[in-house]
Amino acid sequence: MFDPFLVAVPCLFGILFVVAAGFVLVIAAIMIGATFWIDKKSRPIFELNSEDFFADAVPQLLMWNANAFNDFSPLIDCKAAATFKRTRAMGTVKSLRDPEAMGWMAFDVSAALGKGASLRLKTSEHDVELAVGGGFLNFRAQVSAHQQPIGRLRAGIRRITILDRNGREIGACQFPRRVVIGWKPIYGDIYLHGQNIGRLNKNIWPLFASRWRPRPSPLPPVFQLERVAVSDDDQVWLLALVGLLIYRSILRAFHGR
Repeated sequence: MFDPFLVAVPCLFGILFVVAAGFVLVIAAIMIGATFWIDKKSRPIFELNSEDFFADAVPQLLMWNANAFNDFSPLIDCKAAATFKRTRAMGTVKSLRDPEAMGWMAFDVSAALGKGASLRLKTSEHDVELAVGGGFLNFRAQVSAHQQPIGRLRAGIRRITILDRNGREIGACQFPRRVVIGWKPIYGDIYLHGQNIGRLNKNIWPLFASRWRPRPSPLPPVFQLERVAVSDDDQVWLLALVGLLIYRSILRAFHGR
């Protein structure tokens, strides 16, 4: 006996499969097209020479001083581009008190799918490099200062651990389990050599060149350091922490991670 239900159900699933497959193919075509379009538009930044960028930017940076950290703006000025395999960003960390100035620190971030990322950070006094590997949520970074290895960072979702060159833990930054919208800060406590030296705001936002406008305070600073003397070596670790947060913010902006 003919049962129309037995015929209709397979036909319905067949139609849904065809529709779903067509949708996937359309999205794939858009993504492939977007890859070539982005790559064509962004190729100049991928070809920019890092040394030339720093040679131009560093002499214009604010002269480094002991109060610089507490004046770091959470809105970073950068030009950046990405394909599905590569990401590149170059820019500066601005001053809250003087947003029209070049800023306190210049950076260059270069990431490749499956190959990790390299970061270079320069102030008027510091030259810090990070070689990042691992996943986005849990990764590690080898840290060098003036081309000399000093240790590494080990980062998870809410904690970044600081290890010296012998693998001994010398500090950490612990962030709360908190989600915010917009520029509201998410501060985590920074510990170095057993001492709480202040707080670090992980909610850093890249503003690309076309959208950058000087914004007067009050914006929450990246650092809220206590009035304690931070040694030259520990300043490098603080800059490396900011470098990791910049790296994450760039990936989040382009890849939603």
